[in-house]
Amino acid sequence: MQLKETAGLSKSAVIARAKREWQCIVDALPQLVCLLNRNGRVARSNRVAEHWRLRRVNEVAGLDMHELLHGTCNAGECQLLALLQQSWRTLSNETDLVEFDRYDIPLQRWLKVTFKLMPAPVDAADPHVNANASRAVCIVEDITSLRHAEECHRILNQHLEMRVAARTQELSVAVAGLKAEAQRREAAETSLLASRNELSLLSEQLMKAQESERKRIAQDLHDTVGQSLSAIKYSLERAQQMITSENLGDPIPVLGKTVGLVQRTIDDVRTISENLRPAVLDSLGAVSAIRWLCREWGEVFTKIGVEINLHVTDAAIVEPLGTTLFRTVQESLNNVARHSQATLVKVSVSREAHRLQLDICDNGVGFEPQGEALRRGHGLRGIRERVSTAGGEFLLTSYPGGGVHLAVSWPIPSVSESAGPLLCAI
Repeated sequence: MQLKETAGLSKSAVIARAKREWQCIVDALPQLVCLLNRNGRVARSNRVAEHWRLRRVNEVAGLDMHELLHGTCNAGECQLLALLQQSWRTLSNETDLVEFDRYDIPLQRWLKVTFKLMPAPVDAADPHVNANASRAVCIVEDITSLRHAEECHRILNQHLEMRVAARTQELSVAVAGLKAEAQRREAAETSLLASRNELSLLSEQLMKAQESERKRIAQDLHDTVGQSLSAIKYSLERAQQMITSENLGDPIPVLGKTVGLVQRTIDDVRTISENLRPAVLDSLGAVSAIRWLCREWGEVFTKIGVEINLHVTDAAIVEPLGTTLFRTVQESLNNVARHSQATLVKVSVSREAHRLQLDICDNGVGFEPQGEALRRGHGLRGIRERVSTAGGEFLLTSYPGGGVHLAVSWPIPSVSESAGPLLCAI
């Protein structure tokens, strides 16, 4: 049907109809479409020029693209003009397609401009058409929405990256915290295991010490009290026989010797008792007991000088801290006698604020505090356990050839003391 209608029309009518159909098609496009002649001037445009309020369609012919887009623009300072001119020169000389996009302030739009070189139609019957002329099409697209969407997408990606970075940082901190907690728990478990092993070893040493002390007491009772009681029993039996039989002699001298044996037995029992727990510790106090202990110790180990500096009174130290203090000094002096090879030991007891401070120093051979001596011998494990049980702090400083310095402190309640330092040396 369309072919029949076209066949009945002249050639010029067909061309006119094709132009009208083309115009309808390009008018429906959202882009600004302009046909340009060989001089870069607009030959025709679709109605987007009117929609953008640039020009009426019948007013665009003969304008260049800058005049169409920027009707009242100062051409000398317009960047769009420079881009349009450069694109047209590039299109004519180097390529058949040129594109650029930019934000146009006068139009307040993002524009994408495309120049496409097209061969001009050749019509020998039309004398106004140059057979060597060519035309171009310029398409101007409003991409503001697209750029806005891209910007929103960029901002969204930026926010997401920031959130991911923040979350990653939070996770890193959490992981570091978990690692630290795991290390802390591992260290705590290791410390607990070491404490269990140390407690087990301490219990074993305590049992051995108790057994050794029991053997010593049993031996002392057997060698001294037991033999004395046997001698007393024999003397009393002898005196009894002498009383019943006058020919055996006078029982008075025998009874006199028996009294002497009883007195010696009493002295032996007192000595054993003093070794177990000095009476001065209960009767006078810890400070007096320490002074007595150092004096007795110095009389036994005459090659080691003892210097005592006591800056507290007996009333300032209450039980059970007094017993702990006395036993710590006692065991430390025993260690000095057994292992130090020292010629001088200093014992100092002082009070600083609400803490009781004990310092014992010797000038002996010393040892490595982290070595086998601290782990298994020298009685230091028992001293440390005794101090810890009483709530004190234990610090040992030593090195081979540098002697030993034992510093122990305990918290004590505030007690007003008027007595000054007590100094004595043995």
